[in-house]
Amino acid sequence: MTLATQPLADALVDRCRSSSEVGTYWAGIKGLKDEHDIIDWSPDFIVFFNEDVDREIDWDTSNRYDDEIKKDATRLGKQNAILADAAILEAKDCTPFGRAAREWFRYLLGKAYVFTFQGDSDGAKKALLAAEQFFAARSKEQSRSWYLTSAAACTAPFLLAGALIWFERFWFIGSLGQTVFSLLLFLVAGALGALLSVIARSGQLDFDASAGLWLHFLEAASRIAMGALSGVVVGLAVKSGLFLETLTKGPETRNSIFVLAAFAAGASERMLGSIISKFDQDTPSKTKAS
Repeated sequence: MTLATQPLADALVDRCRSSSEVGTYWAGIKGLKDEHDIIDWSPDFIVFFNEDVDREIDWDTSNRYDDEIKKDATRLGKQNAILADAAILEAKDCTPFGRAAREWFRYLLGKAYVFTFQGDSDGAKKALLAAEQFFAARSKEQSRSWYLTSAAACTAPFLLAGALIWFERFWFIGSLGQTVFSLLLFLVAGALGALLSVIARSGQLDFDASAGLWLHFLEAASRIAMGALSGVVVGLAVKSGLFLETLTKGPETRNSIFVLAAFAAGASERMLGSIISKFDQDTPSKTKAS
């Protein structure tokens, strides 16, 4: 099974079946409520989900283990390096993810701790790399979801206004005039063009959920607003005959050309630099399994 299909409880249950003696060595350890929360253990160490702190990874080692590893400077250095990288990864905010994704991420970190305490630094590096890749994938998924949802939410008022303006176009033209009516249509067309541009490029964007929902909303809102304003500017330019004049001479196609030009102008949102900061670009992404 893969991480996506295998429940976390299944990954822990086999270990727990053989852990009936855990209480002999680790009785009363703080935060450990159930043996099913144990990732792995031995008389020298225990790694588990701490129920007292939102099921974050916790661990402990025996006095004998501590005394032995202090005598081996090489192994102590490797262990401290792994623990430092794991601590940096564990500090990443995974609260936007679902419960299952959060626990899988922490489980992989827990396995890195297990390999470290077992003296397997290569295995620990592989587990850390897997945890980082898993986090990055979930972060991109969440970021893309926030971004597209925000873009759609920002475009919805324009589309509703556009539908109202079109169905009541005779009233708008009579009350506000043809020019204002055209400007409103250009505004809507530009916003729609920006939305489609955002959707088309969403797979290429390199955002990070660590930026938070609010910045994703601001990013989306700024792009839709820029597209809408670009639609107005280009629509007016075409309507004024500054360019595409030959295409707008026919009365049957003139209005369609105006709106299509405004729609295409909405795609200029891609010229706007991203305001979302890309967090944690290098931690500890350069960890490689050797």
